[in-house]
Formats: sequence, C-alpha cells, structure tokens
Amino acid sequence: MNSPSYMFVLPWDPKHVGGVSGVVKGLADALRKRGSPRPLIVANTWGATRPQPIADGLAFDFSLLSSVSPAAILKALPLAPVRLWRTLHLLRSWNVQVINFHYPGLAPLGAAVLKRLGAYRGKLVLSYHGTDVVPARNAVERVLRDFIHRSADHLVACSYHLAARMQAAFDVAPQRIRVIHNGVDPSLFDGRAGAGFAAELPASYLVSISSFIPRKNLSLLLRAFALLAPRFPDLHLCIAGGDGPERERIARQANEYGLAARVHLFVDVEPQRVAALLAGARACVQTSLTESFPLAVLEAGACGTPLVVSAIPGHDELVHDGIDGRTFALGDPADCAAAIESVLNNPAEAARMACVQKQRIRSTLTWSAAMSQYLRLAGEAA
Repeated sequence: MNSPSYMFVLPWDPKHVGGVSGVVKGLADALRKRGSPRPLIVANTWGATRPQPIADGLAFDFSLLSSVSPAAILKALPLAPVRLWRTLHLLRSWNVQVINFHYPGLAPLGAAVLKRLGAYRGKLVLSYHGTDVVPARNAVERVLRDFIHRSADHLVACSYHLAARMQAAFDVAPQRIRVIHNGVDPSLFDGRAGAGFAAELPASYLVSISSFIPRKNLSLLLRAFALLAPRFPDLHLCIAGGDGPERERIARQANEYGLAARVHLFVDVEPQRVAALLAGARACVQTSLTESFPLAVLEAGACGTPLVVSAIPGHDELVHDGIDGRTFALGDPADCAAAIESVLNNPAEAARMACVQKQRIRSTLTWSAAMSQYLRLAGEAA
C-alpha cells in the first residue's frame, strides 16, 4: 500500500444516508474518479484498536479520551503511547498524505500530537458542518480543542455563515478558516426520474428532503400544505429523510388535517430514489430552522426542480428570492404557502428560476469542484 492516500474520518459508520456521511461519500467518489490519491473512509469507532474492514472502508479508534473528566484523562494517560503508535502505524501503512476529520470533536487529538512530535508529516484538515460548532463545555475541553486547532493545517467550513460561527465559538482568526461549499453529483441528480420508483409517486406533488427531526420544521410545512390543499385538490406532499422523533408526529398532524391520503413519508431513501423524488416534483420545499449549506437544496437545484426555502443563513448562500428560487419568512406558514403558490401558478417563471439555479450548481457546486479545493489546501503550506 505505497501509493499515497487521502483519509476521511467520520465519527460514525459511513453507511448512514445523507448528511455529513453524504458529504464524505461525495468527496471520496470525486477523488476516486481522479485516480490519485486513493480515498479511504474511516469510521472513528470506540474500541477498534486495530483497523477493521467495514462496508465503505475501515473502522478504527482514533480517540485518546473517552471524555474530558479528570478520571478519564488519568485513565487515558498510560494508554496514550500505545494508541498513538497504532494511529501512526495506520497512517504509515496507508501512506496517508492528508487526514481529514469531518465533524471532528476531540477525535483528532492523537493526530495533532503526532504532528507536533514530527512523527506524522502529512496534512491535518478539520471540516465542520454546523451542529459540531459549539462552545467548549469546560476549560479542559477548551484547552484540548485549541491545541487541535493550532496543530491543524486547515479548518474548513461548508458555508460563510458557518465560518463566522466558527470564529466566534472557537476564537480562531478568520484567515485560519477556509470555506469549501458542499457539492452534488450531477450524473445522479440530473432531473431524470428513475422509472421504477417514479411510477409509485403521485402525479402532482411537492417534495421535502428532510430528516424527521425538530430543526427541519416539518410541522410548519404541514400547516402550509393544509392552507394550499383546498385550492390544489390534486396536489400531494412527499417527505423523505432519515428517521427521527418527528415522523410519528407529522403522520398524526397530517391525519388531523384530513390529509393522510395526500401526505407520503419515506424513511432512509437511497440516493437514486431521492433523485427520482426531486425530478418529478413541482417544487422542493425546505422549511428548516437552521442550515449550514444543505445538500437537499443543492440536489433539487441540480435536478432543475423549483426551490422554495426558509429565509435563513445557509439557505441565503444558495437561493435568492425571485432570481433562482423563492424564500419565505421563517415561522410563517401563510408566507410559505404563498411562496409555493406563486411557483405553482407561474410555471414559466418557476422554470426560469430553476434553470438559473441548475446552471450555477452544475457548473460550480459539484463534488469534483469541492474536492479540487481540498486538494489545493493539501498542496499549501500550513
């Protein structure tokens, strides 16, 4: 295994659909198509003291600490040399030129120590995605995180809004943070529905690609759809995403509105089916309370599906009202319904805006473009 490799590290098994796992898979696929360096995805798995093969790569425990409590630190100290040696052996075995932690937390601590000791001479890159940008819980965690950040060659944010949050939460200089936007696979999200799954879908529907979690604000989407339903009796609503605590509540809400037959919930849908859902929709509606740089909006835009999104940071780097989509006031179901109705009643204008968005995304916001930026970082001095 002497050819150089680029190692992506996730804090969970990469088999999970969408989200940060989707980001890493998209980057790895783009790198694989380039041919060099080799992409390697590793799940940071507690207890995997030696590399273990999994479906999409390897499982390995990079963590030096189980927590930042005094007891955990005392317990970790005598084990640290062995853990560091095993990490170094993994990096050397795979000839890792860049180790790129996504959703980092304190997992990069061992790699940071190896860099400071001069044992690992490759690049250490830390990529943040949104919910991983939080203040330190105590002084010890703050010290450890500062050490990791100072040891890293680059910190990466997926949006300018997130970069500003990182500056405040981590107290780092702006020039230490690079913005690399998420991307999309234009060969998959090409606006052509998959024949098999498309046949199962309603003839006319809105779609939202959203996990069933509170911050996706799906209750507001249901209220907006209830306002539209009497005026568009043939219109349905499809929601697809990772399962979560909101799914049962959304199903009950649809039933309370008398819309159970017109609201369709899909859980853990594979990317090919997500592409089919987007391709056939009259509009993609994203009602999130917070986002960094959402994949769902990118994927819908690449398909040429008209976009209606909440007016929040993260969305505003992708959708500009009346130019390449429609936005609505956060927390206002009537405004959301009005924005959707304007798309439904003006198909020519909706198609024009969708075309503008599609051209932008497919030309500048692909995984290939994002990976090229990561590789340029790897070529820069720390």
